[in-house]
Amino acid sequence: MSTVAPARNLTPPVPAEVCRDFFKSSKIEWLETNGTGAFAMGTVAGVNTRRYHAALLVSLKPPVERRVLVARMEDQVTFDDVNYELGACQYPGAVAPQGFQYLDEFRADPCATWTFGLNGAKLEKQIYLIEGKQAGIVRYRADRPMTLRVRPFLAGRDYHALRHVDWGVPTDPRADFYSDGTWTEDGHWYNNIEYLEELDRGMEFREDLYTPGFLTIELRAGEWSPICISMEGPCYAEPNGKHDYFVVKRADGKPTIMAGYPWFTDWGRDTMISLPGLLITPGRLEEARSIIEGFLAFRKDGIIPNRFPDAGEQPEYNTADGTLWIFQAVRAWLAAGGDFSFVRDVMYPAGEDIIAWHRRGTWYSIGVDPEDHLLVAGTPGTQLTWMDAKVGDWVCTPRHGKPVEINALWH
Repeated sequence: MSTVAPARNLTPPVPAEVCRDFFKSSKIEWLETNGTGAFAMGTVAGVNTRRYHAALLVSLKPPVERRVLVARMEDQVTFDDVNYELGACQYPGAVAPQGFQYLDEFRADPCATWTFGLNGAKLEKQIYLIEGKQAGIVRYRADRPMTLRVRPFLAGRDYHALRHVDWGVPTDPRADFYSDGTWTEDGHWYNNIEYLEELDRGMEFREDLYTPGFLTIELRAGEWSPICISMEGPCYAEPNGKHDYFVVKRADGKPTIMAGYPWFTDWGRDTMISLPGLLITPGRLEEARSIIEGFLAFRKDGIIPNRFPDAGEQPEYNTADGTLWIFQAVRAWLAAGGDFSFVRDVMYPAGEDIIAWHRRGTWYSIGVDPEDHLLVAGTPGTQLTWMDAKVGDWVCTPRHGKPVEINALWH
């Protein structure tokens, strides 16, 4: 059985003329993950435009229960008696500071990397996560001695929420910082930080963030100076250059697939559709089998979960097609060299159960119409296909009845 090496990021570098154009660079997003559901995310410009952007967003029960631990790190370097502010933050009517004006390049390989040109000097900054841990690294390297000051901004909130002063200082979950620098206590709030992508989405878009102080680090020419942000004590690793964003491990060590970033967790439909591309074609058949078996284990009345909620509640079963897609995934898995004994001993009995429930009727009025043998899915007020947007009680694209692609999968 052949295998394919983990994918590397082939995104070309972002040149200086784009980096320094705030309108353009604030629209280009980067992502770093570590196989747990945790991630770091932001823009090339350095400004956070979403509530989900963070220097470290952790997963307390991988891959769910996600919290924004550190929203951003505002950095400044000094040499030859000149200060250079490297960060960027959106406030009402203003962006300050505007460190993007010094950017010479951004690249995504081996990790999110910014190169600053500072009056003839060069400074590099990298952000990445440590595989399998609720921890990340922000590190700096200059071509000459410089004094670096880094101020972290803490959020300590659910990643769908926004923090405000009246919530109090964030203390849970706790972020610890490890470096060879000197810590200075200097706690205060920065108010009315704006996330303009949230504004465009029609969502609440202003947040208050607390900064407890700042780190001062003396950069030595040509050497990386890392800052570890961690919930698991001091740890360090080099960036691995792996960009396997979507395959993660649950808290029990079993693999699953994230439906997307920044806000999705693992969804049945998305998992089964993506299995051939993410795992089966690359030859990762054991992981694919484990994921299929895991979803089958959670099936209820012939339906696999549509999704596992982020807060860790019981799975949701509002899907007419997720369960049907599992047959296509198993077919692709078997064709790629999967062991037939799994089909015989696991999938076949589960398949019989699934078909029986669909024939007699199951969740959300999913069942076979005995007159034409087509599969009926849902009732007014439910959204069971991939077109599942719903606002309050309003189903944006009602498709209850006998959707064509659902019946193609059924037959």
